[in-house]
Order: sequence, then C-alpha cells, then structure tokens
Amino acid sequence: MGQGIIEIRGLSKTFQTKQAEIQALDGIDLSVQKGDIFGIIGMSGAGKSTLVRCMNMLERPTQGTVFFDGKDLCTLSEPELRRVRRSIGMIFQQFNLLMQRTALENVCFPLEIAGMHRTEAKVKAQELLDMVGLSDRAASYPTQLSGGQKQRVAIARAMATNPKVLLCDEATSALDPTTTQSILSLLKNINSRLGITIVIITHEMNVIEKICNRVAIIDSSRIAECGLVEDVFTNPKTAAARKFVYPNAESRSVKIGRHCLRIVFNGNSSDEPVLANMILACRAPVNILHADTKDLNGRAFGQMVVQLPEEQELARKMVNYIRARGLTAEEVDNYVG
Repeated sequence: MGQGIIEIRGLSKTFQTKQAEIQALDGIDLSVQKGDIFGIIGMSGAGKSTLVRCMNMLERPTQGTVFFDGKDLCTLSEPELRRVRRSIGMIFQQFNLLMQRTALENVCFPLEIAGMHRTEAKVKAQELLDMVGLSDRAASYPTQLSGGQKQRVAIARAMATNPKVLLCDEATSALDPTTTQSILSLLKNINSRLGITIVIITHEMNVIEKICNRVAIIDSSRIAECGLVEDVFTNPKTAAARKFVYPNAESRSVKIGRHCLRIVFNGNSSDEPVLANMILACRAPVNILHADTKDLNGRAFGQMVVQLPEEQELARKMVNYIRARGLTAEEVDNYVG
C-alpha cells in the first residue's frame, strides 16, 4: 500500500492542568489512504477528538509527525498551514454555523475568506446547497432549519474550498437515527462521486458499519486495533474491539455460560442451514444467546452467539464443524448476556 493522504507517526499529546499532566494521545501510528472512508471509534475520553484535531493542527502534537498529502504539518508556518487547511474540511457535532447568516451566506463565508468575489462565491455556494439537497433553503437562517438541515449546510460549507479530506467529529451524534442515515448516505455519495477522503470520529459502531471501509479503535489514548471493517468485525483481536463488535456488550450483566461460540456469517454463507446441520451432525443441542444481522458498507453480515455443551470434546467437535464450512468461529469464555 502506498503513501497515505494522512500519515501519522509516533504522535503523542499531553495537556497540562493545575493538578496533573494528562496524556490524551500516546504513540499513535495511523495511515489513511486516498479515497478511504476511515472510521476512528472509541469510548468517551479515549482521545479520538484530540486525534482528529491534530490531523489539521487545531491541536499541536507534543511529539510525533502528521503528514498531509506529503507535507509535514508540524514544520509549516501559520500562513502555510492556513493554505493547507483549505484542503481539509471539518464538520462538527454542533454544526458551528453563524447564526446571523443565512444558509447561503454560511457556505459563502470560507470562500470570502479565501478571496473569492462575492458574486462568484454566491454562485458556488448555491451549487453546493443543491448538492446537499437544500436548494430551497438558501435564504433560511440556522434557527429555521432542522438538525439534519443544519448539518447539510455545514457539509456544504466544508466542501466550499474543494477539500481533499473531510474530517467529521461526531457529525451525527446530535441527530436522530433516520437523519443520521441520510447524512451518512450523503457523505458516502460525496466520497464515491468526488473521491474525497473522509475521516469519521464516532463512538457508535453502527456509523462505522454503515459507510466506513477501514476502522481504527482507540482505547486509553492508543490505537488498540486497525484494519478493514469486515476483518475487525469478523475477528476482533482486542478487548477494546470486542466491546464494540459483540452484541450489546455494555448493557449485559447476567452470566449465562462459560463455553460459548460466536459465529460470523457473510453473504456467501447464507444458503446452508449451518447451525441446524451442526446440531444434527453432532447430535446435541445448543442454546442461542444472541443473533443479528448487519450491513457493513453494503455487504450483509450476520453473527450468532451460542452456548456450547459443557462436555469439552463435543464442544470442540461443534467448533470444528463450523470452521470446516469456512465460517469464522470464535470461542468466547464467560460471555454475558
């Protein structure tokens, strides 16, 4: 794989308070390839928002380097950094619109700062509002718009300077599920039509599953795991990844069984009744603890957690049966459900 459009090497960030020094990021290495929809997911306080703000130098790293399109941002002067930032659009959770400006004027704002003539800026701003589906709301003020409409204006504004990358910091967290879906669809369309790389910061796994092709899981200021979304979903290697991938991991508290098996189905494995055939072949029942299906970036995946028999030899036979059919079968001790 070639040089990424964003390359982060050995990045650390500490904040000094009156009481102590807080390590927000610790030795981050990350590569975002051109055209990615790259998700960064973590619990509150894990360091994900600090990381995205280091990508455009809104936060200066304490250590390490951030390369954007081959340029080391840590070495640039402020004027040089401002020029580079025109290629990095940013979308925020709370929209950050100027309340005294109309939707059209909000989109015009970065164009005016860049020196574009007002008339030309208005024409481009209207084209961008058309692109995000708000051609009829150009004269509306933010107070007259819904949350989803405000975020569409914010996306249009972020697109105004023809960025190579869009950074989205919890861009859908303030929105209801239906509106979230429409915003994610818009971002995916922008990525596929214009080839713009998108980095999405979120604490919601369903956002990653809907549109991202790659994901990094940040935990306690470090990258715990990174890879293709379907690989991380199919075979999470760390406790931090399992916390997001396993069904309802946070809300479960009652221990059901020790010997459990998590089976992952992809679209290629949906024709055969694998579980029923396994029960028949092994002549023993299993207890289904959980089953669901997910759409990972347009591909259907399913997962099932079953409680295996206590007899170890029989349980091993069942695991081997599933794996022999080309499915991912992960043994889970002390699954709670």
